[in-house]
Amino acid sequence: MPEEKIVTINLRREFKKTPVWRRQMVFCKLVKKELKDEKIKISQKMNEKIWAIKTPKIRVKVIKDDKSTRAELVE
Repeated sequence: MPEEKIVTINLRREFKKTPVWRRQMVFCKLVKKELKDEKIKISQKMNEKIWAIKTPKIRVKVIKDDKSTRAELVE
């Protein structure tokens, strides 16, 4: 059975340190650190939210299966 978890991730500190074109990599790194999993899939809405925000604080619904981990935007 998949494990679901809702996590609030504050990306501001990490986004200040890295260039704009690395936002998705930073987000994946933080989710990997949170769930201790290597394979992460990001939904299209989540990707658009990551690239659109100025003050990044995101609520994420993380679904962990046997094979991979998915990150979706909480609405």
